[in-house]
Amino acid sequence: MKTKVFFFSLLMGLVMVGNAFAEDENPIKKPIVLTPEKGYGDERGVVIIPLEAYYQGETIFLDFTHNVGDVEVSVRNTTIGNNWSGTVDSADGMGEISIASGGAGSYTLTLVTAYGDRYHGTFTID
Repeated sequence: MKTKVFFFSLLMGLVMVGNAFAEDENPIKKPIVLTPEKGYGDERGVVIIPLEAYYQGETIFLDFTHNVGDVEVSVRNTTIGNNWSGTVDSADGMGEISIASGGAGSYTLTLVTAYGDRYHGTFTID
């Protein structure tokens, strides 16, 4: 019986250590607050943004709550002036754009939907 308890305890310890390492390898996506230039609204005038943006490392992730067609994405490192751009299909429900070699600095994210709605957000990579 003591042997079973020992091996169970050892197994649980290894699982906990493995989870700790896995968390370090997969940092949490950080949200980018988006501000609409013009957007969707209900009868009370509340703006409903049909997408959310996050960054993790050198990748921007987009999650779409509604299909808003092709979305033009542009990212600018305002610290050193580098620019990235691309198109994401919102029908997929999500998309991503790489800002490889962007490095540390302040960034501006601009999104333009197929309907002409524009969204802006800023974030900083340390």
